[in-house]
Amino acid sequence: MLNSLGYQEVLRRGFALVRGDDGAMIRSVDAASTQQSVEIEFHDGRLTAAVNGLVTARPKGVKKKPSKTVANDQGNLF
Repeated sequence: MLNSLGYQEVLRRGFALVRGDDGAMIRSVDAASTQQSVEIEFHDGRLTAAVNGLVTARPKGVKKKPSKTVANDQGNLF
């Protein structure tokens, strides 16, 4: 039961933990943009990545529109 509550189980589900140069957790794009590099922890290991700059992020709650392809374009029924 104790193992199921640990953050490693969350990492196994596909999430990652991001830490800054000082080892503190990074919880936002703004916080990440102030770093030179970040450490990203996955369920099976860690890697270091350089921060190239602030990438434009979609506001919270705004979903990306799916691209139209022939396979999923059913047209308009109305």
